[in-house]
Amino acid sequence: MLLTGARGLIGRAIAARLSRDGWQVRPFDLLDGDDLRDVDAVREAAAGCRFVVHAGAVPHDSKGTPAEILATNVLGTWHVLRAAELEQVQRVVAFSSIQVFG
Repeated sequence: MLLTGARGLIGRAIAARLSRDGWQVRPFDLLDGDDLRDVDAVREAAAGCRFVVHAGAVPHDSKGTPAEILATNVLGTWHVLRAAELEQVQRVVAFSSIQVFG
């Protein structure tokens, strides 16, 4: 299972729970050099995964420029969904936050 945003606040909790429940988690996080804005990296990470949990995002307006937030949160989500389609992932679970409202 691919987990984007694996080192974030929510991602760490998700990774711990999934691991406790016996899932093999493949982390994908900017802190590890992974970038949702890199469509090829996202597809490579999704290869062989049956499931994707997408929790990766710029979490707050103060954490990036509008261009960075758009590229990561919108285009990055598109990259996850496109990779899932191309890699025939069975299910994608996508997280959001109150920040979606600005």
